Amino acid sequence: LKAALQDAEIERPVPMGREEYWGGIAVALGPEKAVRPVSAVVRPRPRWWRWLAPAGLAAALAVAWWSQFSDRAAPRAPLSYAEIESLVEDSSSITFRSESERMTVVWVDTR
Repeated sequence: LKAALQDAEIERPVPMGREEYWGGIAVALGPEKAVRPVSAVVRPRPRWWRWLAPAGLAAALAVAWWSQFSDRAAPRAPLSYAEIESLVEDSSSITFRSESERMTVVWVDTR
């Protein structure tokens, strides 16, 4: 495949050198349209900004830590199971609820 692709590639000569090509583009753009260096565009941030990012991170970690413990202490309402009508003939289902793991498993058998 590699050899076939190398043989099939078309040679296209470039009418000018690389420096001439990009130099022509720079002249066409002119001095007012020239791209400014990135360092000239970036504005310095205020002094309070360097404290805002770490404070936000600390607040997010505190909320995550607090929600981990508050979730277990909050009383939960018992789940109500709705009756569901199945359109699949000859199917049965078994539902298991584990309160300690806080999960419900529904096994659907369609033999």
